[in-house]
Amino acid sequence: MIKGIMSESLHIKGIMSKEFSAIRCLDFNGSTDYVQIPDDVSLQIGTHNFTWEGWIKTNMANGTVGFWSCYKDTNNRYYFSVDPEYRGGKAYVYLKVNGNPRISLISNNAVNDSVPHHLVLSVDRNDKVKMYVDKILQTSQPDISAYSAENWTIDADKYIGRRVTDYFKDLICGVRIYNNKTLNLTEIISNFNGKITQDGLVAEWLMREQQGNIIHDTSINSNHGTIYGADWYEEKFNTPLKGIMSNSSEIKGIMTAEYT
Repeated sequence: MIKGIMSESLHIKGIMSKEFSAIRCLDFNGSTDYVQIPDDVSLQIGTHNFTWEGWIKTNMANGTVGFWSCYKDTNNRYYFSVDPEYRGGKAYVYLKVNGNPRISLISNNAVNDSVPHHLVLSVDRNDKVKMYVDKILQTSQPDISAYSAENWTIDADKYIGRRVTDYFKDLICGVRIYNNKTLNLTEIISNFNGKITQDGLVAEWLMREQQGNIIHDTSINSNHGTIYGADWYEEKFNTPLKGIMSNSSEIKGIMTAEYT
């Protein structure tokens, strides 16, 4: 009987590595959490074409909550929201300026189903307003050319995860704002798949920081936002992500672990 023989030769230390992908987001509690972004000329609509884009994941059951919004007063406001209370959990866009409602669109299907969704509002002031959910055209206003010369600027702070006194619940994983740019379907699909259109991009909050109370605008305009209460969120996957929040929040890396 031999004791201790070969024990040293079999004692091996090393590093195992494995590729992973991860989404990084902000997690909102639905009652008090939001991000506030100071008003800036780069974010003002004016008479521009524009596009709003974001990734969300929610199962919120009540309220009407904007993932992107602005509110000055009851006559000057806009929001791109999820509306369980009045519209069965569908995505909803509303814009009212100088007392006049100018945009009102609703998606075909609910988006409060705990599944990640890519939401896009694309506005051509001489033609149409279109809403897309996960690359699919939902609805459009066929003609808004009568409003092409109207100034739609609302000089008030912007919000992610809040609409006046209502608050978003669950995950927001990236928001983009384009001015002087109407994204077409090819560009929307490209953004969905992670190859981001840069033309007209005036703000991009990727929410990758995972620390602190600031989300940084990665565009040249530095429209940084202050976080009030929302928590950082990260989830890792063993396979590459494709179109599941990847355009805004995908992180790739190597996961390592020591072994003996």
